[in-house]
Amino acid sequence: MEPCEVCFNRDLWLATFTSYSTPPWPCPVCAAGTLALEKDTLLTRESFESKKDREPYPEIWDYDWTYGHFTALFQCTHADCLSSVTACGDYRVTREDDEEVGERYDYVCTPTHFNPAPPMLRHVLDALPLLEHVLGEVFEMRSKELNRLREKLLEKHDPKRAKKAPEVGA
Repeated sequence: MEPCEVCFNRDLWLATFTSYSTPPWPCPVCAAGTLALEKDTLLTRESFESKKDREPYPEIWDYDWTYGHFTALFQCTHADCLSSVTACGDYRVTREDDEEVGERYDYVCTPTHFNPAPPMLRHVLDALPLLEHVLGEVFEMRSKELNRLREKLLEKHDPKRAKKAPEVGA
């Protein structure tokens, strides 16, 4: 079975953003618009570990070795919505050679939290019965396998107890 790109796009949820490029995350309020980074709201703070890594080598430290944490505000692009969303996560600095500007540094941000969270599944309620069924099948198979292993171990180490031990998941 192939994944439903309309329902879930894994790359979208693993995507990073910069001050000039944002993935098309759907708005959590209207789901019609996408989230756009609000100008001048990206706030970064270098992590303790990044500062510690730099201490022994301040004269050779490159700015693009810096990493830390960020917060940012996004706004829905749909004119009838314009809802605000906050995000936070981790960043690293990258250096790019731009033909127009020359050498440019930017923050590459990896969100770990959104509030409110965008919908990961476009069709989050139609897919729930399917998800429930799949999870039931997975756990049922694991219980059967664990019970088979339990029986095998009991027979090997204590044949008298093999039939008396309680089943897993019972």
